[in-house]
Amino acid sequence: MRGDVGFTHGIEKEIQIVNKDGTLEQDKEGKAIKDFENIMKYVPDEYKKVRNLPGSKKKEGYRQIWRDQGWPTQLEISTRPCFDFVSLRSDLENVSTIISRASEKIGLSLVASGANPLSEPEVGEYFGEHHHIGIASDEEKIYVYNMLRSFTGELIALTVNSPVKKGRVYAQKSYRIGNNPAVGPPQGVPYLRELTEEEFGADPRQLDITPFSNYPTVEIRFFDVQMSVCRSIGLAIILQALALKARRYLYKHREIPEISQEVIEHNRTYGIRAGLDAVFRSDKDIENSFAYHGKGIARLRAREALHYMLEFIRPEIGELTKNLSQDMIKKSLNPIFASVYTNNSTKDVRHQQGGTLADWQLSLLNIGVDHLIKELANWTSKSSKFGVDPLLVDKDPSKILLEYLGVAKKELKLQPVKLLTPKEVKSTKVKRVYEGIVVEPPKGGPIKIFDIRPYRWTLRVTRIRQLT
Repeated sequence: MRGDVGFTHGIEKEIQIVNKDGTLEQDKEGKAIKDFENIMKYVPDEYKKVRNLPGSKKKEGYRQIWRDQGWPTQLEISTRPCFDFVSLRSDLENVSTIISRASEKIGLSLVASGANPLSEPEVGEYFGEHHHIGIASDEEKIYVYNMLRSFTGELIALTVNSPVKKGRVYAQKSYRIGNNPAVGPPQGVPYLRELTEEEFGADPRQLDITPFSNYPTVEIRFFDVQMSVCRSIGLAIILQALALKARRYLYKHREIPEISQEVIEHNRTYGIRAGLDAVFRSDKDIENSFAYHGKGIARLRAREALHYMLEFIRPEIGELTKNLSQDMIKKSLNPIFASVYTNNSTKDVRHQQGGTLADWQLSLLNIGVDHLIKELANWTSKSSKFGVDPLLVDKDPSKILLEYLGVAKKELKLQPVKLLTPKEVKSTKVKRVYEGIVVEPPKGGPIKIFDIRPYRWTLRVTRIRQLT
């Protein structure tokens, strides 16, 4: 049960290689390159090799672990284009674990933050996370782009992760987006009616969202790099749900409303500045209601806007996750729901009505800058394991998540799906669990197969045989 995506999905992450004191190496032509090369000695060859991608504009293809030629302090990792969330998770977890172990062996640390909290970054020395949604049709690209454009502010507010500059609180919760010339065109984020590059300036790829990436994809570029594997997979599910919603608009011949450029820019600017505490504006002038737009709402908090967005794509998230186990769903989406929804009350800023990674960094800085650096490196390493995220400490939004998916009130019971004889099933292990499927052969009796996901009651025997 792997959870097929609506479109293919790939993730690129840019990770900091830092010195023992948490700073970026300033000797870019000497020690920084040597540090990177030492890390790569412990990376298996299959992750260094060039992979070709049909339809790519890059003749040299892509690698899963490499560095930007201009920035040896930046270690880049990527997944392959994946057709399901389990493969996407496995790919990202593998490359994250490999670089974490490799850096530990040579005594260096890795940090997943949009900007280094101690060093003054050179122009372009920032660390982002790019998501690629594979789309072949120009018409679908337009629809998906316009749908994502509508929620630019919300997605930025959810993912800000660079609030500290040179050891001090910065005026924005994403220093990276606010100061990076490679994100966001000066002329704004235009609404598309035709797939032309004219409205995007000289370099149509250097945008918040671009349908003109180096690959046959719509690329989302504005995210600060996220700390954990599970948070990145959760974002992939959200993006795939928005893309699937756009496809349904296209198939029903419905236009995606053109949210005014003024509203998009306002929400984007304040999302960068204040994260989930930002005050957003709505477009009251669109004819049909769309999320919170066109409903007579003048202003609302970014967190409330995300509530509207998640409600808007609830059917699509349900569709995309219906074949995943509860464990996979919870580990992927709990970090997102931990940020957006209130779970408990505490003086710790991480747990007050959710919170972002930027809020978490600021709570660490309150203790001291040395503590911040230590915990950033510590959690970057720990979060390479799927299901581990710093915002999930003493916090479990599973109940809210399952209620959102409409499955919380059903009791978790083993529901018999099919009885098979041992001859029909190759595996004869006493118990085997694979993505929510339990195979349990009683002594001398037929093998019983159960689906432990309470919201999915039937499985095909052919699929069960493949799993066993």
